[in-house]
Amino acid sequence: MEVYSYEKTSSSVAKSVIAIAIGKNLDNQPNIVGTGFGLEVPECFATCWHVAETEDTLNKLTKEELEEKYQLIDNKIRIARMTKIDTYTWQEIEEGTWFRGSDKKNDVCIYRAIGVPTPPLHLSHEETYPWGSEVGVIGFPMGNLLQGNIIRPLWSKTIIAGGLELKLEGGEETFRLALDSAYAGGFSGSPVFLAADGQVVGMLSSKTMESKSGQLWPSGISLAIPANRIQPVLIKTLDNTTKIIKDSLRKKYNVK
Repeated sequence: MEVYSYEKTSSSVAKSVIAIAIGKNLDNQPNIVGTGFGLEVPECFATCWHVAETEDTLNKLTKEELEEKYQLIDNKIRIARMTKIDTYTWQEIEEGTWFRGSDKKNDVCIYRAIGVPTPPLHLSHEETYPWGSEVGVIGFPMGNLLQGNIIRPLWSKTIIAGGLELKLEGGEETFRLALDSAYAGGFSGSPVFLAADGQVVGMLSSKTMESKSGQLWPSGISLAIPANRIQPVLIKTLDNTTKIIKDSLRKKYNVK
C-alpha cells in the first residue's frame, strides 16, 4: 500500500497558489489582500468574493483618498506566482486584460486574466467528505505584516471537523466545511486540499461565526466553501467573458 507524502502533495499544490494584491503601500510593496489558486481552465483563478470586493472599494477613491485612508499609492491588481522553487514574483494585471464573475452568496469570485497562466488544481465534485479527513491549506496570512519584501506562502495541515449551515443576510443558509484550525486574514481564497492527493475540496473563507444578534465572534474553527460551489461560477464566468472578448474584438476590428 502506497503511503502518501504531505510534503510532496503540498509542494505540487504550492505551484498553483498565488498571492493577490490590490494597490501598493507607501513603501512601494504590493498590498496583499488574500490568496487565490489556478483552475483547470487556462488563465483562470479562484478567490473569495470578499477579497475581490476590495478592488471595488478602492476603485471609488481618488489618489488622495487612497493615500489618506489606506496609505496606498495606487489601486492596481497584482498577483505573485511561483516562478521557481520557493520564489514568488509579482506581476501587474493590466487594465482591460482581466474579467471576473462572482457568486456573492457563496463568497466565490473567478478571475480570467488574459496572458496570466497559473498551474491548475483539480476541483472535487463532492460537497461533503468524511469528518476527520486530513487536508492541507496554503496561503498568505496577514498580508504584508508577515510577508515583508520576500513573498512566501505558509503551509498548514488540519482536518475536516464537520459541516454546518451558515446563515446569510435575509435568512438564507449556505453549507460550509468546518476545519479544525483558525486561520488568519490573508488566508481567504486559499485552496483546501486532500493531504493524500492534492484534490481541492474547498476554499477557505472565514474564521468567524455570526450570532443571532448579528455579532461576529471567533469560533476556533475556519469555514471553507465546498469546491462544487466554485465550478458553476467558473462556467458562468467563461460564458460571460467569452462574449465580452468577442464583442470587444468585433468593435476593435469593425467586424459585425
